[in-house]
Amino acid sequence: MRALLVILCFLILLTGCEPGGPPPSGIGPQPAPGEAGREVRVSLFRASGLGSDWEPVGRERIAYDQKGKDGYYDIFLADADGGRVVCLTDRNPALPGRHMGAPAWHPEGRYILFVAEKKKHPGGSLEAIPGFGGYSDLWVMTPDGQKAWPLTDVPNDYDHGVLPAHFSPDGKRIAWSSRVKRPNFLDPKGLFAMWEIKVADFVDGPDGPKLANELTFRPGPVSFYEVSGFSTDGQRLVICSSVNQPSVWTQQIFTLDARTGRGLVQLTSEGYNEHPVYTPDGRHIVWMSSVGNANHGADWWIMRADGTGKERLTWFNRPGHLHDEKKPRYTGLVSFKRDGSRFVGGMVLDLFTQEGKIVLVDLPKEYWSRPAEAPPRP
Repeated sequence: MRALLVILCFLILLTGCEPGGPPPSGIGPQPAPGEAGREVRVSLFRASGLGSDWEPVGRERIAYDQKGKDGYYDIFLADADGGRVVCLTDRNPALPGRHMGAPAWHPEGRYILFVAEKKKHPGGSLEAIPGFGGYSDLWVMTPDGQKAWPLTDVPNDYDHGVLPAHFSPDGKRIAWSSRVKRPNFLDPKGLFAMWEIKVADFVDGPDGPKLANELTFRPGPVSFYEVSGFSTDGQRLVICSSVNQPSVWTQQIFTLDARTGRGLVQLTSEGYNEHPVYTPDGRHIVWMSSVGNANHGADWWIMRADGTGKERLTWFNRPGHLHDEKKPRYTGLVSFKRDGSRFVGGMVLDLFTQEGKIVLVDLPKEYWSRPAEAPPRP
């Protein structure tokens, strides 16, 4: 119920967020409904689900999570056309057997990282839905789901948990967010709980994978920190955070040094922002923003890696547009096909239940075949 209260607070406070309308300075002009976005084609991958990740090698399958008949999320594997579906987490006795989701591929396709709810804990499983982070640990498994190993064992209380982890481009490190304090409904910066950033070596030993040389980063005062991944050269992390912001409702996108946790660079300044991901060429970032949405939903945007050249990609929350879904939609973390021509991503349909769907987005060539003179990464 505590996680549900967080969502209720979100809905109540969101009605007081900035109204939609003309974009703020620094963001390019928005076209009239129906006049743009036609080249950005959106198709349904799964009618139910949230987390997804594109296999970086081989058949380029998509790993994704989806709620089963038992009410728990499991991890599945399917071809990009939706065929050859396999459930990876429903028959392995080594797994805790409750919520399991937010899959992330090893860059060589050898493993899949994921978040798993503890087998036993106080409170209900709603708080452990993948992405909420309560009562959860990081696990890793082989792509066939036959072998799995826990990577963390956080304290079994409501002050602790994990958010999804991500591999570095060389597969030698992972980064994630670790909870240090439960949600505080009286603190506008603490509604999503307080977190810190973790980076550790991913060691593939004789007894299976494990973590070593764990580092903890707090780039500023205790805040909400959510890691979305590494830059393509592995030198920086890209995150969303409420650090130096008045509340979680104005959280922004940042990068920081992946070795030291220093060198925090803010890339956005308007609206609510989350889920930043570098494009495969490393020159751009796709993320979710509420900017310009009168219904307070959030769409996917793209910008250069230094934060300039912001452009809107989707229009799920613009009435009358080709992408309009008639109800508020909240886009999530994306994962690119290797050539950068399309991405897969989840979309929350209901903030109360966290029900969602997974879509494929095909980009016009100008978005994924950018000129070499694009500004460098900060």
